[in-house]
Amino acid sequence: MLEHMEEKSLIRGHLLLLGFNEDEIRVYLALVSYGAMTLSALSETSGVERTGLYRMLDDLQAKGLIAIEEESKRKIIFPGQPGSLSYLVHDEELRLARLRTGQRQFETLVQSITGDQSTTKFKFYNGLESIKQAIWNNLNHQRQDIYSFRQQTTEAFFGDLFTRDYAHRLDMAGIHNHIATQIHDNKNHERISYHPIEPEDFKITKDFDVYDNTTLYYNWDSEAYAVEVYDPSIAATNRQLVQLLLKMHQ
Repeated sequence: MLEHMEEKSLIRGHLLLLGFNEDEIRVYLALVSYGAMTLSALSETSGVERTGLYRMLDDLQAKGLIAIEEESKRKIIFPGQPGSLSYLVHDEELRLARLRTGQRQFETLVQSITGDQSTTKFKFYNGLESIKQAIWNNLNHQRQDIYSFRQQTTEAFFGDLFTRDYAHRLDMAGIHNHIATQIHDNKNHERISYHPIEPEDFKITKDFDVYDNTTLYYNWDSEAYAVEVYDPSIAATNRQLVQLLLKMHQ
């Protein structure tokens, strides 16, 4: 029997993500908690009005949330097998993949139509190699020192070879990369300076670099991608934030 509120909350949250509504979830939780029952008993136990419950039965059975058996001219309703909903997860993965592709096409299309009308511009980079190329592109136009937040070292994200090349490019451009980080055992390069920040002072949860009027935000959680935001005011705010933290920890 399903008794604990935490268990119910987890099941409810997952079903909401799969697209089920509150009445459908109440029906399923009643079946999981108390087992198979008749339509009348399920209506009373779940709190879902009988006629509304009757209308949703075929759809819930088709989706695999419930199973129905006929017994002495009565419908006996069972909770569906948990694995029967896995196809919904697969469908959601396909939908998200289409959304990612569509978003990139959307950005390209809108930008081609609007041109430079917007003061804020966005660019998406997917994968580690694409992110590296974004960094090289920015270094070609860089005029000011770079300010960064890092959860890990540059070497940890991009490798030793890339970091050495990156430091060499910085040296050629005559600029520095000042990095606020929560890693203490960092190896400073001539043009890359790490500045440890204690988590209790400021917890760094995402990485970014500020180049001139551009901020490059990184994601490393489930897949590597970056979003480049060209906006002078956003860049100025992020730069001041890093500078303030570095000044506090001198």
